[in-house]
Amino acid sequence: MNNLLVSNQELNLITDKVTDSIKKAGNMIRRGLAVHAYTYKHNQSDLVTEMDRNVEKYLVDALRQITPNYLFLTEETNPHQALEQEKMTWVMDPIDGTMNFVHGFERIAISVALCNGDTPIAAWVYDIHQESMYTAIKDKGAYCNGKLLSVSNEEKIESSLIAFGFSAQQWVGKNEVPLLMKGFAGKARGIRITGSSCLDLVDVAAGRIDGFWHFGLQPWDIAAGILLIEEAGGTCTTLHDEPILSSTCVLASNGKINASMKRILSSINRFI
Repeated sequence: MNNLLVSNQELNLITDKVTDSIKKAGNMIRRGLAVHAYTYKHNQSDLVTEMDRNVEKYLVDALRQITPNYLFLTEETNPHQALEQEKMTWVMDPIDGTMNFVHGFERIAISVALCNGDTPIAAWVYDIHQESMYTAIKDKGAYCNGKLLSVSNEEKIESSLIAFGFSAQQWVGKNEVPLLMKGFAGKARGIRITGSSCLDLVDVAAGRIDGFWHFGLQPWDIAAGILLIEEAGGTCTTLHDEPILSSTCVLASNGKINASMKRILSSINRFI
């Protein structure tokens, strides 16, 4: 691992502490599942709850005690922190799937990644309802509750199950969503929209989904999932080969259907 700002020994020492902090944050969320008060960010589909803010504060405080000199890029309280070269940064989404949380739909997660510059080197995604902890350290594999993960072996797009998502801005008052879905209709075996990009990414890492794409994501949505997929043998790219954590689109797959997915998405020129 070139230019690593933290040693493998140091990373190993903090891993258990970070895992424990994330599980405690998950308990906070489970205790608050009946409390669904929310406010709007940009429109009726872009929600935030007091639980989002409380969990983020708890995790920032806990991780700052473990690594006092690291930076934080977080969805609710510090979304504009740059991923600086020669700096270690925690990238965090306290509740991925806030709309699911508000509606009681059981697909929400905590996502935490540790980045060396703009490269994720450690990842945690905690599935709140399943109590499944997905973890990865760069060059050491991806795991779920200690079990090694591997992407699927599906080679054909027509036999693949594809997940996708879209931003709140795309959903409200625009035509992108049905047209983007139409691009895959009849080409893939099926399409799933679950409302949690973090869990969609871990499903790719676990081989349950063959590919995933999403426009309008932020680093906290994808940083942990990218590392999990790569460590499980998959591929994460963008449409135009720009740095993935600064891109507006992520395309993740088992690696075997990546080219087919990219051709389909690139053919929808109006929205690329």
